[in-house]
Amino acid sequence: MRENPFRALGISRRTRAPAGLASRSMESSPVATRYRVSLHRARGAWFARVIDLPGCVGHGATEVEALENARRVIRTYLQIARLLSVDPARIVLEISA
Repeated sequence: MRENPFRALGISRRTRAPAGLASRSMESSPVATRYRVSLHRARGAWFARVIDLPGCVGHGATEVEALENARRVIRTYLQIARLLSVDPARIVLEISA
């Protein structure tokens, strides 16, 4: 059986999220908010997509590296969201991709 590379990070590995699983821990809990992450393998790299934060993706050469990068990306995402929440948009535009 393959060794669990997530054990050192304190992460349990699941192939499928259990039904009814809350995406985040309870707000009153003193433990930091937890986010569900899906791991994908593409083009020789691993991608960790944070399910609850649209556009929030970490990548790396290994599953563990992708998860560590996802943690950094989550912190950055939340920091930017806090900054934008206190400063109203000055200009709103519609553009095409």
